[in-house]
Amino acid sequence: MSESGLRQLERRWKETGSVDDGAAWLKEGMRLQVVSRDRVGLAAHCGYEVALLVLADWTPPQLEPLRWWQRVFPGRRRRELYRWLEGLEPFGYEACKEAFGAAVDLLDPCEAGDRLGLSLVIISMSNVPTADSQLAAAGEVLDYLCVEGGFSPAKVRAHLSNRLIRWALQP
Repeated sequence: MSESGLRQLERRWKETGSVDDGAAWLKEGMRLQVVSRDRVGLAAHCGYEVALLVLADWTPPQLEPLRWWQRVFPGRRRRELYRWLEGLEPFGYEACKEAFGAAVDLLDPCEAGDRLGLSLVIISMSNVPTADSQLAAAGEVLDYLCVEGGFSPAKVRAHLSNRLIRWALQP
């Protein structure tokens, strides 16, 4: 199948909204190397049903045991959010940078300057920007959003997931 056939599959999927049509489009996109297996894995990590169907053998990234500082966060839901965020690291710097950007989008514009200042300090602490530094900065913003911003961890995760899925599956 050609790229025009891929576009036709995409149109059909958008018309029907069917998970099966979405899976057909995504499988063909992977076959044509328009979208990589890693990107589809990122969408699966974000809970995207079509990606989970296409990658039936996909398993979440294996994470190290909780570090001491992760165990002291109050509330199981915030801990789960941080673990999910940490699971983005195997998908690389760009995915983590996108997660940071999505977290920043949730900030009130009046408060963004203070939060971004601290987050950018975290990123700049390493000479070379890394996925880990992006995640640390995103974690700082998430902490603020959940503690002081009144956002639920579920709402924050849904926002980040939606943005990452769109980013991961763009050709």
